[in-house]
Amino acid sequence: MAKESKTLNLDDLADAVQLKSERALTKALIKDILKEAFDAIDDASAAGDQVRIHNFGTFSRKDRPERKGRNPQTGEAITIAASSALSFKPTKHAK
Repeated sequence: MAKESKTLNLDDLADAVQLKSERALTKALIKDILKEAFDAIDDASAAGDQVRIHNFGTFSRKDRPERKGRNPQTGEAITIAASSALSFKPTKHAK
């Protein structure tokens, strides 16, 4: 029987950290720390830097060039604008 997949939100992640922590940290403090960490990752990647977290993975920005595409409803040729996205590559340990 396959294990059911669950999506963790920020509250769930804060709960998990609070349960594993041996310190008396409040859930609000943990959420603030997680938000700051995510903001730091976002800021670094926006600046073009990579963020490597030991035994977890690497966050980096991937740039996608402008390209040609087709509107699936009409078949009309369109130009898809250039964009960038945050990419994550897990380490072997995290896989």
